[in-house]
Amino acid sequence: TKDPEFGQNLDFHRAMQISKDKMSTRIIKGRDFYKFLERSGEVDVAFCLGNTPNVLVAAATSVNTGLDELEIANALTSMRLTKATSVDLLIPANCEIVLEGRVCMNERDTEGPFIDLTETYDTVRQEPVFEVKKITHRKDPIWQALLPGALEHKVLMGMPREPTIFKKVTEAGVECIDVNINPGGSSWLHAIVKINKKHEDDGRKAILAAFEGHKSCKHVFVVDQDINIY
Repeated sequence: TKDPEFGQNLDFHRAMQISKDKMSTRIIKGRDFYKFLERSGEVDVAFCLGNTPNVLVAAATSVNTGLDELEIANALTSMRLTKATSVDLLIPANCEIVLEGRVCMNERDTEGPFIDLTETYDTVRQEPVFEVKKITHRKDPIWQALLPGALEHKVLMGMPREPTIFKKVTEAGVECIDVNINPGGSSWLHAIVKINKKHEDDGRKAILAAFEGHKSCKHVFVVDQDINIY
């Protein structure tokens, strides 16, 4: 989607079909898409399905508002963009299927029940509705679905938090060597931080910084540089 001030934004959203051309769409309060929708009331969107790994990783990464995640995707692997056919948005040219339309803040419907990241049922909510206006696709397209709670979901949730933890630990003055958001916490709730301890309080600093780098984390384990965190 796109905002007049901050430009284009790329991220993941869960959607549940409720009629021939409408879906209730999970939009988390406080995220960029929610901010754009709150400012405008309704926004044009393009749901892109069947993307390359660089696009998936970029879309899963949390960056400052105003930074287009497609730039990150292009930095990972050079890619070609094209214009959507009915909305003013740039999209990956080689994605398989594109659903174009609008999301309205004031039109809501039931979203769920779905399995969440921890493989337990998420709360059923009243979420904004996405109205599909046009569908485009490649010849013989592949419908790629990220199954809730499955491996792709876990990797794309947890892995992008590893560099944010690494950055915060380093900024705290601790020599951070590596970070692993491990499967023991559903690839989201547990972090293992490997450091080169030089001062007595480096471990404490690393723990506090790790929680700052990943605010949903519940357990942080700090280990010395001789430990294999994988």
